[in-house]
Amino acid sequence: MCSKNSNFKDKKNLEPHKTQDFKFKTSGECFEDAKSYYKTVTIYYEEAHQWYRKRKLSQSRYSKSLKFFSVWLGVIGGLAPFLISSTPPEDASCCIPSWLSFMRHPEHFGYVLLALSGSMILFDKMFGFSTNWMRCIEAMRSLEATAAKYEQQWILKQLDVACMQSITPPPDEPALFHLCEELFTVATDYKQAILECLGKETQAWLAEFRSNLARMEESKPSK
Repeated sequence: MCSKNSNFKDKKNLEPHKTQDFKFKTSGECFEDAKSYYKTVTIYYEEAHQWYRKRKLSQSRYSKSLKFFSVWLGVIGGLAPFLISSTPPEDASCCIPSWLSFMRHPEHFGYVLLALSGSMILFDKMFGFSTNWMRCIEAMRSLEATAAKYEQQWILKQLDVACMQSITPPPDEPALFHLCEELFTVATDYKQAILECLGKETQAWLAEFRSNLARMEESKPSK
């Protein structure tokens, strides 16, 4: 549903939707203003959708990489005692520095790999790569459902405009302005629905961030 004509660039954050000035002198100008406003809302949707799509790809890459290496380190760490000789060569043992003393006992190396495996899971949990990935997917689906809903409403209102303009003699200005008001209502409701989707995802991120901070504080050793 994203157009290639969107002015989306590589942005770390979504920019707020800019307001527009309207004149509302005649019904014809009002119709054009409504179309212009709806177009800017559509572009904002495209930028938001593409921003989440790009972020989803990066978070997915980090999450899958961490899980992949965590699983393999866990497997190798579990098999390490069976794969490594329990008695290292004496000439190799004497060359190992003191800060790598665990390598003088290769049977202990499995514990290091298991610790690294667990630390990757903890790293993913604390920085939320997997949950960010899921939230991006949810935000994209919510935006797509919103776009489909208001695109349908906009098309129906456009049909009402075409029917009204085909009437002979043409309707008076108040009736046309009332139809313009309905077009603006669809566009403003569309914009509000997009902002609600973004706000929902932001609130979920804040809740997770606060939860992770609280968990880090609780894990600190007490003095």
